[in-house]
Amino acid sequence: NHVSGCCTALRKSWLEIALPIPAEINAHDTWITTLADKINARNLYFQPLIYYRRHDRNASHSPTYNINPTSKNLNSIFTLNHKFKRTSAEKIQELDSEIQALKIYSERISVFKKTSTETSMILAAEKFIIENQDKIGWLATRKAILGATPVKRIKLAIKHYIKGSYRKSNGIFSAISDALTQ
Repeated sequence: NHVSGCCTALRKSWLEIALPIPAEINAHDTWITTLADKINARNLYFQPLIYYRRHDRNASHSPTYNINPTSKNLNSIFTLNHKFKRTSAEKIQELDSEIQALKIYSERISVFKKTSTETSMILAAEKFIIENQDKIGWLATRKAILGATPVKRIKLAIKHYIKGSYRKSNGIFSAISDALTQ
């Protein structure tokens, strides 16, 4: 879903929504394209227009190697292992960061909604704001689960898994992780 800044063209009117880039955002190109994705304001042009190559002196710090299927599977195992080793305090901090980012996106989309004249984008903005509020509520619930005592945490995780709430996260993996976090 990421688009490199060197491959991005945008209208001045979009800059009025996207700028200034919040201090909490690490990558300007990700901020601009994700914001556009939220309201279906991004168009893709699939014809290659640049020769893109990676080397050790690139300004961005993406990996310079290709990931084969075996290393992808190993990476998934290591990532999953890391997720289960985090403490509840670390997870709560990550959820707080995610909530903060979602609030920043909602604020900008609200500004866009007030200034836009394109009906389809206004409807997409309204849909995003509603879905975003739901996601923020779910993340707050996960924080409450992680903040509970170990026995209560297991009960709450099971309750919300059965209710289907964990579909908003990574399903059973998030439920198990929340239940078993120390």
